[in-house]
Amino acid sequence: MPVADAERPAAVARLLLESGFPGARVWVCEFNGTAPRATAWLASELVELREPLDPHAVLIVATGPSAGVFTELPGLSAAALGDDAGAALPLAVRVLALAWLQPAAWETGWAISDGEASVALEWARAVPTARVRAVGVDPTLLGLSLARVGVGENLAAIPSAMPIHAAAWPAPEAVFIRGSAGLPEWLAMAWARLAPGGRLVVSAEDDQARADLVTFAAQVPAEAWQELSQSRGECVAGRLRFVPDAPVRLALWRKPAT
Repeated sequence: MPVADAERPAAVARLLLESGFPGARVWVCEFNGTAPRATAWLASELVELREPLDPHAVLIVATGPSAGVFTELPGLSAAALGDDAGAALPLAVRVLALAWLQPAAWETGWAISDGEASVALEWARAVPTARVRAVGVDPTLLGLSLARVGVGENLAAIPSAMPIHAAAWPAPEAVFIRGSAGLPEWLAMAWARLAPGGRLVVSAEDDQARADLVTFAAQVPAEAWQELSQSRGECVAGRLRFVPDAPVRLALWRKPAT
């Protein structure tokens, strides 16, 4: 992230401390002429810094296990996801989805995703006491994933369900939907069942899902939108080349408290 102004480094350091990352490492990379210089700081040190930094400098932040709400950052490996790894949502999408969902320990949630449970697993790993329904996931396959990840006492799988079935489920405080066939119906049901103050996060990976999000947002305006684009690195003739993947669009809705 760019420094932009003199207050940015201290503000970033304060945010890291308040979020439970006192041991986070922050590199300040300054570009003076042709010789770049990088200085490493702990967040607890950088918050006290009074010396001005080059406004064109860049901050690089590395965090570790948090002492705050999340004891571990999202980031299940391909090995932990097993056979679902190829179909799973990219890590960056799962991280942003959980950041917007802000799941609490006492809440009930739905993770609706056709055939794979990456967000549900990340959710159960981050907040083990949350009661989460992994909708569209085979219980046997979920059980194998739970054994690899080592979480999920309160994570239940529902292999197949239609939106009308959700009318009988406990009202959720947070819902994640991975856009696929039937997205408009799931959006309508999730919003209707969502508890006051609840959060709804939806991802769209194809044009139809994006169109469904825009149509729903015309009726219920979204609080936030984000498009995530990633590139895969590969070597061609001994040289590194980045190949872009298809972007993923996310939207956030927050239901009024009253």
